[in-house]
Amino acid sequence: MIKVVFSKRVHPGSYLIRTVTWSEWSHCELLLPDGRLLGAAAPHGVTYDTLDNRLSIASAVAVMSFPGDASAAEAFATGQLGKPYDWKGVVGIGLHRDWEEDSSWWCSEFVGKALHEGGFMPYRAEAMQRLTPQHLWMLDQPFETLK
Repeated sequence: MIKVVFSKRVHPGSYLIRTVTWSEWSHCELLLPDGRLLGAAAPHGVTYDTLDNRLSIASAVAVMSFPGDASAAEAFATGQLGKPYDWKGVVGIGLHRDWEEDSSWWCSEFVGKALHEGGFMPYRAEAMQRLTPQHLWMLDQPFETLK
C-alpha cells in the first residue's frame, strides 16, 4: 500500500489553494514506511518532513491508502529530493495553461507521479500534470483521520 497524507492549515495560502481547487485539502505528501513524509512544498521543493511536524501545523490531517508498490513509489520520490517547487505549473493550473516544469513539482503532481510509479494509475499520463489534492482525495480509497 502507498500511503498519502492530506492536510490543511489555518493559513491564507492554504485557504487560497482550497478555494481555487474546490478542495477540503491544501497539501498532500507521501507517508514513507519509516514514518517520514516526502513531498513537494513551497518554497523549498521536494523535501522530507515529519508527521509530528505536519500534525503540529495542520488544522486537519488524514492518511489515505492506495494500492500499489510502496517501494517503487518511494524510489521515484527519493530520486526527486532537492528538486524545486513548480511555481510556474501552479500558476498555469489557475490560468488553464500547461506550464509545468519537468524538473520541478507541486505537492499533488508529485504524489500523483509517485502513485503512478508505484503501479496505481487512475489518470491518463497527460492529466497527471494538473492534479490537485482534491483529485486524489476523490479517488475514494480507505482513509484514517489523524486530526
